[in-house]
Amino acid sequence: MPTVSRRVPRADVLLHRGADERIGVRWSQDRQDGAGYVPVDMRDWSAALALSCHGEEVLSVPCTCTSNGLAIASVPGDATAGLPGASGGEWRIDAYGPEGQRELMGWGYYEIAG
Repeated sequence: MPTVSRRVPRADVLLHRGADERIGVRWSQDRQDGAGYVPVDMRDWSAALALSCHGEEVLSVPCTCTSNGLAIASVPGDATAGLPGASGGEWRIDAYGPEGQRELMGWGYYEIAG
């Protein structure tokens, strides 16, 4: 499966233990015609949010992908409430295209408060 990579800056998030949370990222590309950036239509894509702690994945949540470049994960409160001893780690959202390509949409560190 090919991976398309580009520089994606880090974004850190704070989650609240036992609370419903949403994490979303937007993908836009330069049109290369001087008109600026436009959102990528992701309706035919799938994406997933992964939380890891000490290198081990502790939670995976599917994302909703939209026509205006959004990939949004809804993390239910009971999912973070049940993370054993995990107070933080790394998060990332990967998107998978209809032709098998993979895109890193966003990444960073998370901390669970509460």
